[in-house]
Amino acid sequence: MLFILNEIKVRKFIYILFFLILITPLPFYLGKLQQTAGQRVDSKSDYKKASMSFLIKIPDEYYKIRKTINSDSEKSQIGILPATRNDGSGIVSYPKWKLYGADITWHLYNKNFISPNTNYLSDWNFQSEFSNDYFGNYNWLIKLLGMMNSKYIIFHKDAPEDSVAQSEFKMRILEQDGLIKNLEENDYFILYKISDDYFIPYISWQKENIPILPNIRSIETNFDKIKNSVTSVDFKEINPKKFEIKYTGNNFPQNIILAETFNPLWKAYYITKTGKEIEIKDHFLARGYANGWKLAPSNDLGIDPKISANKIIIEYYPTRLMWRGIWISAVTVLLLIIYLACPVALKIYKKFKAFKK
Repeated sequence: MLFILNEIKVRKFIYILFFLILITPLPFYLGKLQQTAGQRVDSKSDYKKASMSFLIKIPDEYYKIRKTINSDSEKSQIGILPATRNDGSGIVSYPKWKLYGADITWHLYNKNFISPNTNYLSDWNFQSEFSNDYFGNYNWLIKLLGMMNSKYIIFHKDAPEDSVAQSEFKMRILEQDGLIKNLEENDYFILYKISDDYFIPYISWQKENIPILPNIRSIETNFDKIKNSVTSVDFKEINPKKFEIKYTGNNFPQNIILAETFNPLWKAYYITKTGKEIEIKDHFLARGYANGWKLAPSNDLGIDPKISANKIIIEYYPTRLMWRGIWISAVTVLLLIIYLACPVALKIYKKFKAFKK
């Protein structure tokens, strides 16, 4: 737009436009918008006096566990408890430090969160089920979180009091039974580590597809079958949405499972020894929530994976499109810069040549 305006010689309009662009977000940059506005229209001139505010401070305790979590290089996730809502929204509430909304503590760690208020298995909120479960056997929660690639649990003592009261004593029971280990406890949360007996890797080979239904009984019945059917995968993380897996054909015929919420936009490809990329079409819902692909030779693909493929790529397809868009944009901007710079460079060259004469 600026390029076009420059061509039609309306420089004053360009200067006014730039000025408006710069001053429009000024209240945001000064912090006044965040300070005086709050969640649910609970506004005060001083954010510290408001019961809810957009401007908050993450307690220091959350920073202190960064070393423990981030020093663990294995790809895994963090289960978050207790549930405070049952609407699948993913919104959390930590009244002790006025947080209401998306859990911003996620940005402190190199692992993704399994939100306490998001429905991962169909429309079943299993964290809410855990809060309301008073039958005495709570092992199923650790089995499910381990199956979902959780290695750690952050239990929020800064959640609403009724939510904490419903679940904290159950976590103490699981701790006594040796299913989880207390690594850190303070006024805001308890950091637990899940026993290795229940942890399943982020990407794994699995001999057969064992469905998990959204209920406790299905988890109790099938967890051991899945655990015994799983073997680890040698993979490299190219970026958070792309993984390269070594494949020799020894894992054939099996399934490969990715511990990410099922989405048809996750794609898996055989990469042949010649560099040819062939999509694995048999993509299915695994373990009730995850992505699974069935590995099998297919004449339709024109290859036998046992012989011709030496690796597999798993990728979130929109990321590929994003990188293509970045390259297109970069080339376009470069061409525009060259186009705009050439006349200027030509003028400078002519003036320099005239000055020399």
